[in-house]
Amino acid sequence: MILKAKVFFVALLLASAGLCATIAEGETRVVSGILSKVDAKTGTVVVECPTAKGYLTVGAVVPPGMKALCDGKEVELSTLRKGSKAVIRYKRQEDRLIVLGLEISPE
Repeated sequence: MILKAKVFFVALLLASAGLCATIAEGETRVVSGILSKVDAKTGTVVVECPTAKGYLTVGAVVPPGMKALCDGKEVELSTLRKGSKAVIRYKRQEDRLIVLGLEISPE
């Protein structure tokens, strides 16, 4: 299981590196979409965001201790489920995308 988490994290970093080319250092963005992956152990999330040309995949690192909001209440990452509607606010920091805020719609 640890190997699987490490492979996912490397894939996330590679995906984020491609996105970083389109967002300036320190720039903040907000997107909405569907939560396609949550890994509470590595502190990473992936959101699939619909665009006019298909989907934009945003993979970002959640800082330690940060919680998501669901219906105005703080929730642990481990409670989030794939397929939930999400709004993510993030910024580029060096070669990574860092979550500044994550809001999940109640199901």
